[in-house]
Amino acid sequence: MATQTYPVAVISKLLDLSPRRVYQLANEGVIPRAEKGRYELVPAVRGYIRYLRDRAIGVGALPEDAARACRARLIKAQAEAQEMENEKVRGELIPQAVVGRAWGEMAMAFRARSLSIPKKASPQVVGVNSISEIEGILEQMTMEALDELSRADYSGSAQSDFETEEGDGVAGEAASEAERQPVGRSVSKVKPRK
Repeated sequence: MATQTYPVAVISKLLDLSPRRVYQLANEGVIPRAEKGRYELVPAVRGYIRYLRDRAIGVGALPEDAARACRARLIKAQAEAQEMENEKVRGELIPQAVVGRAWGEMAMAFRARSLSIPKKASPQVVGVNSISEIEGILEQMTMEALDELSRADYSGSAQSDFETEEGDGVAGEAASEAERQPVGRSVSKVKPRK
């Protein structure tokens, strides 16, 4: 029994292709011809599906398609690299090591400044009998410390304001102590000052 064949017009409508494209795919061996201008339905559909699947995963892609995809990836990578370089030049992109050092300096500065508050506050709260006054003094000192820390330079090239404060050796001692000890230790393990 002979298999039924169909003209190119039927195959092109079924596959949603132009008749010319069906002829091209037949010449490339994607769609098998049964006889001149006529095609078997099932082999034509299977061949076209296989062709589409292979193109989707990159197998059998046309050389110019592969080259075009490679060029597009290269251009995208070059554009991203140039954008990063421009961000570096504008100072919008900072190396990870610099950021890490700055965060370390900020943590040490915060620790040192926080440890200096009790020594500064003790003489001021000795004669105060009201809890609200003590809270006010401590709150004011905390706000001053936070303000000072927010204005400090953490770039590593200059000393921070609180480290060079005159008449207050506590911040400097705490900073040097902080350099020898990990940040975030429990208060019970801090060595008492003499």
